[in-house]
Amino acid sequence: MTDASGEARVKHLEFLQSTITRLANNSFLIRGWAITLTSALVGISIGSGKSSLAIASAIPVIGFWFLDFFYLRQERLFRKLYDAVSRGDSTIPLFSMEVAAYRALIKKREVLFSPTLYLFYAPLLAVNLAVFFWI
Repeated sequence: MTDASGEARVKHLEFLQSTITRLANNSFLIRGWAITLTSALVGISIGSGKSSLAIASAIPVIGFWFLDFFYLRQERLFRKLYDAVSRGDSTIPLFSMEVAAYRALIKKREVLFSPTLYLFYAPLLAVNLAVFFWI
């Protein structure tokens, strides 16, 4: 490997790492929004005595769960690509950001119900249901 190709591979890895970092940051922001919105709607539901707001707040939680799932899956796909590039896989074109080859390795169901997502969003949904039945 020449210095030029080594430098190009390092730059490729930097691009991939930047993408992975952005995806992780997006996931973090989504969780913040999920907590904020759920807290606000549940608080309003309790204050107004309207149980329908508690159920209505479950809809954004489910939406945030799926959006977070999308970002987490993309992050895992890009990590697979990063690993392949760092190993020097010659089948990957230089500066490629194509992750389609790894889609079969990262199962949607496993990501959707991974502890990272399930242990965060399931309690939010449980709070919504508890408030619904409490009111």
